[in-house]
Order: sequence, then structure tokens, then C-alpha cells
Amino acid sequence: MTRPQLGLPSGSQHRHSPQESMRRGCRPLNRLCLLLAALAVTKGCGDGAATVTPPPDPPRPTTLVVSPATAEFSTLGASVQLTAEVRDQNGSVMTGAAVSWSSSAASVATVDAAGLVTAVAGGAATITAMAAEASGTAEVSVIDMEWAAAFVARQHVVDVMNVGVRVDPDCIVDCERTLFPGDGRRDLGGIKEVTGIDMSMTNPGQGDYPEQFSDGRVANVRVVRTYADIEVAQQDGDFAIMWYLQTRPATGRWQLGGDVAALRDWYDDGLRVLQIAYGSHREDARGPDERLGYGAGEGEERGVTDLGQRAIAEMNRLGMVVDCSHCNRQTTLDAAAISTQPILANHANAEALTDDPYDRNKTDEELMAVAATGGVIGVTAIRLFLDTDGDGVTGMDDMIVHIEYIASLVGIDHVGIATDTYVDGWEPSSHHYASADLAALDRWMRLTARLRARGWSEEDLAKLLGGNFLRVFREVLPRQ
Repeated sequence: MTRPQLGLPSGSQHRHSPQESMRRGCRPLNRLCLLLAALAVTKGCGDGAATVTPPPDPPRPTTLVVSPATAEFSTLGASVQLTAEVRDQNGSVMTGAAVSWSSSAASVATVDAAGLVTAVAGGAATITAMAAEASGTAEVSVIDMEWAAAFVARQHVVDVMNVGVRVDPDCIVDCERTLFPGDGRRDLGGIKEVTGIDMSMTNPGQGDYPEQFSDGRVANVRVVRTYADIEVAQQDGDFAIMWYLQTRPATGRWQLGGDVAALRDWYDDGLRVLQIAYGSHREDARGPDERLGYGAGEGEERGVTDLGQRAIAEMNRLGMVVDCSHCNRQTTLDAAAISTQPILANHANAEALTDDPYDRNKTDEELMAVAATGGVIGVTAIRLFLDTDGDGVTGMDDMIVHIEYIASLVGIDHVGIATDTYVDGWEPSSHHYASADLAALDRWMRLTARLRARGWSEEDLAKLLGGNFLRVFREVLPRQ
């Protein structure tokens, strides 16, 4: 006979719940049993679905920020300390996270294991910090004026510039000018040493100005009539002058009289670059017997005239370069379409970047039209045509913005540089004055150093400084 269990009615049998049975079976208790019990409890409640709360993931590097994000050096051997802030997947700073550092161009800037960056040579480098899969960068530029001066000295730099300087270097208003350097027998040989400039497209003006450069009154200068003259000037170290007529007064020697035959006389006198039109804010030769096209400020619709079409054809035949720096939009587009040779806008900037009150800068359409002929746009150091934000303050940064914009639009083969004033720049009182950098005698060395620090190659710098203009002259001018 089976004895009844105490505390229960006779004949009844005690049954434990599954949870209790599991608990009783866990002797001694351990983590596995507790987990199983918890699962059983969970399963016994609600809709029967089991829920497990996993342990939190360990912190891992997810983002990394390098400070400062940019660094510019003007002295070789100088250093700057970079830091890296690492955060995990929850956005918390990971103090003590292991960070590795590297440089994309150790020949320009090195970085040690602690993030100390040291300038080595002119150029640009990207410094990268990594913590596991997270990374961040800082952009480093090194301005090396010594390298830039040596590089410019090896180039044949072409500018659009008058070869005069202030008699009083400290003058800032209504300054008297004289040919460089202005004492004794005038000698232009020093221009290259001081500025790096080898050749200039220069306005011949009226009177005997051109004759001064070919009869011995000015030393160490060669007037360019053929491309061979440029080569001889390079070999002999002479400063080269190419006569460039950008505006024709209503009276004087530069009159056509309705016939392009006069172009032959001008060519024989040494003129090698002629601008089609100047603009309404200058007393220009605008009569029907003189007008070749329309300039800035004269509207955008009228273009090259019948006389202008014949003049461009004759210039192409003679070997004279067509320039459209001051021409309005339609005249520029027409000249590009008519000319069978490369044309220039040898001192003009990008209209897309400025609010130019004189409509002197070139639209993208014009820039592309000039480039399509094989021509060149010379970016000019004039405040009105450089100002990219309308605040009236300009400098080397604005010059670089215009250069790089045009180069990206039409290609590096179609961009040059232009001072568009005297050797020592505009006087500070002028509304054309841009900055001390762009008026400095060594402005193109400074520009070269800055562009090199932005990663420009030597090949592209050589094209900008004069190679592109020389290519046009080699194609258009007579060989001998």
C-alpha cells in the first residue's frame, strides 16, 4: 500500500511546474541553469517568443578627426603638432586609442609616430591618421621661395607688362615712371634677375618709343619680330619685347583709313599683337573706317565688323596675333570663329567668379572659344577683375582662384599670367591695385611657390609662366 504524501489529500499527486522542476534540477546553481530558467519564464509569459539581451559590444574606433585640418609652412624645417580625436560607435571619446600616422609625400612633409609634422620641401602632402578602421586627414602645404626663385629662373617667363618703374619707389600717388632701372644708360637686362620675367607684350604708344629699343638707346633688350628672336634672347639673356597695341587713339600713327593695307606697315614697324577693340570708357578709334569690333561697355550683341573680318584674315596671313582682352562677348566669339590661328585674351579673368562693373572679364563661353583656337587667357593682377567676394579686398589667393578656375574649365594649356601694368605694379592709390604680393617685383616667384604648395607639377607651372604663350608665338609668328 502506497503511503499518501503529507499535506496533500489522499490519492493526489503533486506536479511541479516546468520552471520549478528546472530550478530544482539545478543543484548546485550555475549561470547556465539561471539562463535556462530565465528562458523558461520568458517562454511561459506573453506570446511564447524568447527574448535575449546580448552583452554590449566593446568600444571600437569609428570616427577620427585630425586637428588642425590644414597647415601651411613658409620655412623649411618648421614643425606643427597634429592631434587625433578618436570616438567609438557610441560617440564617446576613446582616450588612449592607438593611432598611426603617415604622409602621402614624405619628400614634402614628414610625420612621426606622435603626429609631429615637419616641412621638408615645397609642395603639398596629405597627413593621414588611423585608429583601427577609422581614419582622418590634414592637408599640409609648404611654400619654398628658394625653390620657386630657382625654378622661375630656369623658365622663359612671358608677361603683359610695361617696362617702367617708379622713379621714387616710395611714391603711392601720381608717381613718375621711367624705363627700368632708370639711371644712366637704360638696361633692361636686370628685369629677369629681379622679377624672373624674360619677355613682355608691351604697348608701343606713339612717337619713337619702339625705336629706342632697336637703335641701342636701351641695352640688353631684343625686339621680337620672329620666333627666332625669342630663341636668341633666351640664349643671350636679353629681355625680349613684343609690341602689342591694345588701343588705337583717334589720331596719330595707328590709323587704318578703312583699308587693311596699313596692317602691313604696322607689321614692318614691328607690331606683332593687335587687340580688336578696347571699350567705351577709353577714347578709341571707333569710326566706320577704323572700327574692327566692339569692346567692354559697348553692349554684348554687336561683334566683329566687316573691316574687322578682313583685318583678322590679314593678321593671320602676316603672322600677327589677334587679342580680345577688352572685347565684348560677341566680338570675342566672332574673332575666335574667324581666326585660323590661335587668339589671345592676354589680360582677362573669369566673369563667373566676379561682379565686374566694366564687363571686362570673360564668360565661360568666351574662355572656351579662345581655348578652342589653341589660344591663351592671361589672368591679370587687377583688383576689379580679381575680386571674388565683392569686398574690394584682393590678393594672391584670388589670383590663384581665377587661374585654377580657368585651367579646370579649358585646360592648363590655355592659361598664362599678366601684370597689366609696370614692372613694380600699380601704385597703391590706384583702384587697379590688388595687393602688396601682386605688386612685388618677385610676384611670379611668390605665385609659383604658392601653386607648388598646392600640388602643381613643374610641367604645369612651366606652361603657366610662359610656355603656353610661347606655343602660340611659335605657331603664329614667322620662324625667321
